[in-house]
Amino acid sequence: HKENGGQGTARNLGINVANGEYIAFVDSDDWIEADMYEALHNNLKKYDADISCCNNGLEKTGDTGVIKCFNQEEIMREHLNNNKGTGHSPCDKLYKSSVFDGVRFLETRAYEDCGTIFKLLFNAKKVVYEDTTLYHYEYHDNSTMSQSFSPIKFYSVKAYYDMYQFYQQTYPQYSNLAKCLIVGSAQYCIGETLFLKKKKAYSEGYNEVVSILKELSLEGLPIKNKISVILICYCPALYDVFYKAIKHKG
Repeated sequence: HKENGGQGTARNLGINVANGEYIAFVDSDDWIEADMYEALHNNLKKYDADISCCNNGLEKTGDTGVIKCFNQEEIMREHLNNNKGTGHSPCDKLYKSSVFDGVRFLETRAYEDCGTIFKLLFNAKKVVYEDTTLYHYEYHDNSTMSQSFSPIKFYSVKAYYDMYQFYQQTYPQYSNLAKCLIVGSAQYCIGETLFLKKKKAYSEGYNEVVSILKELSLEGLPIKNKISVILICYCPALYDVFYKAIKHKG
């Protein structure tokens, strides 16, 4: 029992008191198959992995049952290329408790997973993934992912920026992929802020995002992302026009 401080603080409390060989997370509004942890544990032991992952239902892959293994470099690249069981969710995985050595979740109000999972994957020598949906997300109107735009969304940009800095130090050859995640999240946050005419109300998050974008090199970004960064930083009124047009078209 603890005072509500967000998912990150709750996960960290659990990690701190855990004394078993494995750690796993299930969010209170989700559900899992009865044999999920049996399957994940069997794969973890069979393939001598440090993290065992499954499909979480967000990707319609057909539940092929195919099993893939990744070494450290492969999983760090895979983490940026898709959002299957190797993605940002902490809940579609079974971890050896040792991968949490020196790693705890960000204690922010949201996106604590985006700013943390890549560190756990980096601590793993081998990761196994099974394309079988064993974890199920239950969406509702108040969930972080489904709610309409709010200042909490700005946390995603900072989380991806932390990821980008980590990749620059560990696997710089993949850092541009992380940079694209920053820009994509920033495009949405700034676009919605301008669209809702709440630049003053969201000034703290808005200014932090612009500051992050100004620090980024445009090298390695697709041309559309380069144009977006320039417009957001130096001509937001024009970016607002383009964002509204795209939003209306969508």
